[in-house]
Amino acid sequence: MIAAAPTRLGLDACDRMLALHAVEAARRFGRGALDAIDLPPVSGGRIDGGLLRVASVLFWTWEVEQAGLPPFVEALADGLMKGTLILPLERAADRLGAYWRGRHERFTADERRELYAQIFGDPARPDGSEVQPLFAGLVSALVEIGRASTTRPIGDLVVRASLAARDLAAELTLRCAGMAAYAARDIVAHVRLSLQLLADVEISRALGGGGPWAIIEVHAQEVLGRQVVPRPHLSRAAIAHAIVAWLADNAKAIESGDAPIGRLDPVVQAAEGWQAEAPS
Repeated sequence: MIAAAPTRLGLDACDRMLALHAVEAARRFGRGALDAIDLPPVSGGRIDGGLLRVASVLFWTWEVEQAGLPPFVEALADGLMKGTLILPLERAADRLGAYWRGRHERFTADERRELYAQIFGDPARPDGSEVQPLFAGLVSALVEIGRASTTRPIGDLVVRASLAARDLAAELTLRCAGMAAYAARDIVAHVRLSLQLLADVEISRALGGGGPWAIIEVHAQEVLGRQVVPRPHLSRAAIAHAIVAWLADNAKAIESGDAPIGRLDPVVQAAEGWQAEAPS
């Protein structure tokens, strides 16, 4: 059984990242920035900590999307409203109906897919696959630090990891300028609403219970037309968020090529976790 609690913790972490970005944006551009859809980088530099915070959120939502949210709830509501899915619902049918009627007020599945392709790359596009290799390069460099013998000096490994961090941070800064922060807020709110709907007592009971992620895993083939195994994506969501949040927290040092990295640092442990969770 997959508990929803880690996802709620992830949502809280995303809220903190977006709040920090909002504070930085308001400080630089004024309070009107909080309502803006399209914002330039906060720092004005090649590496922007605020936009890296946004990237950490979108890395998390990208993996959560692959774990089944919000696509499962979108398909569930669509099937119920069109009569292609039948569930014994009364009060909860109104909740799902209201959710379905509000679908045009949120980023759609196609819009989210396009956003993730623009930011993280789409292997099918010759110009859109840079971020994933850069992320893999940073992970590899960090893992090498963690696995180095305690008798081996790691200065050269730290330099390699610092350069990899700078390349990834610069690319994410470039790709997250514009409306990425607005999109991140919308998608996080959508994930939260989707979790709430699947946790609704009546909806959960109609789908056999077990929590939102267990429901998705059991019913994905019926509702989405494909199998979904949420656990590895949820694990990668938390790890990717931690690694990119580290980039944000150390943006100035990373830009100067002096990122602080030790053998036992949490970011090194996160990289080892990512490699362990990577698809074979």
